[in-house]
Amino acid sequence: MALNDNARKVRYFEGIRLILRRSVVLTVTLFLLLLSTASCQMGLTASYYNSGASLSESISVDNANFNGVVSLTPFGSNDEPEIQSQGFGTSTNSGNSESSDSISLSNRENNEKVGMRIKTKSGGYGWQNSAQTSFGESPLTMKVIGGINSGKVEATLDNQDSSLNTKVNTKNSLYSFNAFITPDLLVSIGQGVPQGKGNSQFSSEDVAENQGKRVIMNTIFEEELTENKFLDQTWADKTELSNDFSLMAAKLDLKTCIGRKFVQFPIETQNTINAAMNFEAQNTYSGEKSIDTQYVPRSGDLHMATQLDPDPQTRQSVELSMLAKWRPPS
Repeated sequence: MALNDNARKVRYFEGIRLILRRSVVLTVTLFLLLLSTASCQMGLTASYYNSGASLSESISVDNANFNGVVSLTPFGSNDEPEIQSQGFGTSTNSGNSESSDSISLSNRENNEKVGMRIKTKSGGYGWQNSAQTSFGESPLTMKVIGGINSGKVEATLDNQDSSLNTKVNTKNSLYSFNAFITPDLLVSIGQGVPQGKGNSQFSSEDVAENQGKRVIMNTIFEEELTENKFLDQTWADKTELSNDFSLMAAKLDLKTCIGRKFVQFPIETQNTINAAMNFEAQNTYSGEKSIDTQYVPRSGDLHMATQLDPDPQTRQSVELSMLAKWRPPS
């Protein structure tokens, strides 16, 4: 009788071990936090894997925080997904902040990667990521948003095929941006507007690499106005990089206030405007130019001024724009 009881107990505990073995779920919570009163750098590099896939992430924050959760289940289990990671981070200091996040995901069919690095002065940003693998599918995404006010931002976005490096400087101007990254697609959109009554300045440089090409776009705007605001301006940029189709675009819209008009130099006025755009394309590997540098306007710079117009309803506008498109060789 005792032998039968012991046998039942052995089978019972074996059943417990089998159930546990089939339902193992490992959850790891990541937390990186830097208070805005401190200025030091913290980082974390970690790898997670089962017998069918692996995920690696490298995170660095300076005056920023990051929270993340990673869940693992055995390869081939009924639980989905087998590896899942989600995280989000934000800057904590509007003066200076810098962060980077890079994720690579590998399974038996694919090796994929997304990443970002961002640094702001007089601004802020946030980002979130999501990665999972299940039955050969590996969705991997990263989103980044941010903005500056009379400040600077430097951002690098990349996946395994493309990269975009952006530098923007503003004075008395606001600039905001958002980006979306997957292993196959990189999209970034930005927009700027003047802020306050002081003279506005804006400059940007975008460097995109994709499909063996490096395309560089530059935009600059500055005004020297009297105490009155005689001009409204907005600027926008967009970059889209993929294996099938890529583009870079930038636009600058200038509008006089009602009752004023644009005039060409030289005139006696303190209300002057300087604006310029240019872009060039290079071979990524050799560095040789694919085309000569293109300028907008063709003269290289736009020099204008504003003055009163006899018609009080007058309002004039000028638009500068650039667009570069390319596809892989057929």
